[in-house]
Amino acid sequence: MPTSPGINRSVANDQWEADDKVGLFMKRAGQALTASGAIYGDANNLQTSIVNGSLTAATAPMYPMAGNVDFIAYHPYQASVGAGFTIPVNVAEQEAGLPVEVLYSNNITNQQPTEQAVTLNFQYSLAKVEIIVTGGANSELTAADFDAMTVTVQGLPTQATLNLANGTLSGVGEKQSITLHRKSHTSTSAMFEMLALPADEAVTFIFNAAGKLTMHETTVTYEAAKLYRTTFALYYPEVVKHTTYIAPRGEEPPQNISISAGTRYMTMTTAEPVVGIYLGGTGNAFVDWGDGSQLETFTLEPYNIGDYIYDTPRRYTHSYIGTTARTIIIYGDDITLLACGQWQSGSQWISNQLTALDVSNNTALTILHCNYNQLTVLDVSNNRVLTDLRCLGNQLTALDVSNNTALNTLRCQNNQLTATALNDLFGTLHSNPPLSGGYMKNIRIFGNPGTETCDQSIATAKGWEVDTTSQYN
Repeated sequence: MPTSPGINRSVANDQWEADDKVGLFMKRAGQALTASGAIYGDANNLQTSIVNGSLTAATAPMYPMAGNVDFIAYHPYQASVGAGFTIPVNVAEQEAGLPVEVLYSNNITNQQPTEQAVTLNFQYSLAKVEIIVTGGANSELTAADFDAMTVTVQGLPTQATLNLANGTLSGVGEKQSITLHRKSHTSTSAMFEMLALPADEAVTFIFNAAGKLTMHETTVTYEAAKLYRTTFALYYPEVVKHTTYIAPRGEEPPQNISISAGTRYMTMTTAEPVVGIYLGGTGNAFVDWGDGSQLETFTLEPYNIGDYIYDTPRRYTHSYIGTTARTIIIYGDDITLLACGQWQSGSQWISNQLTALDVSNNTALTILHCNYNQLTVLDVSNNRVLTDLRCLGNQLTALDVSNNTALNTLRCQNNQLTATALNDLFGTLHSNPPLSGGYMKNIRIFGNPGTETCDQSIATAKGWEVDTTSQYN
């Protein structure tokens, strides 16, 4: 897995070349590519390049780990994508070599959060044609003639528009002559190749051998993603077209790219018009605010014991238009502190009113403050290095900290914990020694329905101080 969040982009086979450029879109599942709010962060016609066998990007795209997504990718990358998310395709010039292959992928749809790689399966948007030319029974052509032979096709369309929303070609037109690329030759034959737009056309093949032109009219039906092999035998005295071989382009090596998700991320849901969060750790954090705006990158401030968590350098805020519920996604392999409850604006404290919080994929988290929200469930079972958990002022009816064996501070006051729920919580507290420095292991439970009738001895027997009266957070 990558050491920083985002996409681990690796090439599946050697058909990708070092100078290939792939365009990538990542959008909310089921939404049209043309909808501005459907595209995630920087993954909007993002250019990725092949470097040392892997696709890389100057701005790493972030794989959202909450909310299903669709992936759309294409090759070759074009910086300017036209109206309606289209790119032009032109196959007119081929004599010196085949045009760049046009590839398209949209096989990953409604992708759920995962840490496993998913694979983009690219499909060819063009047909490939291979033509073998022999002399025929009455031929006097020499090896030098095959070396100098040319083949031209008249009447094939050369230009079209690729729609990135669905991979279809439209506006096929601009018929002209295409001189084929000579791939190889022997003393008795020559092989030519071309890339063709999908077509059902009456065309004319013109063979120029030993200074003599030979023409053959025929109807071709070329479909995208297929390979056509045709043999022409000249000078019978008429040209003869032998059996045409048609096969899926899958006979050629597939063009695949694997995508892996970042390993550490957190999500939260709120409908508040302005939200604020505090983050601490090392490296960068990346935040998708859930409204289609660009992914924001923040350089983290480290947190040390004794620091004030709510210092301004750790605070990041965002304003929304309207009060639609949105899911915020926070990425970062080295985020150790998240405070997402109240945040301070001047002398005023403002609540995010979160209705959902998922920190299960951030295994590096040591401090979590999610006070004064509307949470009814909180799962910290994967946060095994958590030392400080404050979830006061929510609507929790149960809490399990059995996997949090480093925990020393627990603030769960002013929730909906009955005596039974508190006793169950006490039963999940660890009995390990507290942190060094003389700190007591402390749990605050006042303001819960079961505060007065619960069995505090379950906690005190494990070395925890139970606070039922303090009015401080």
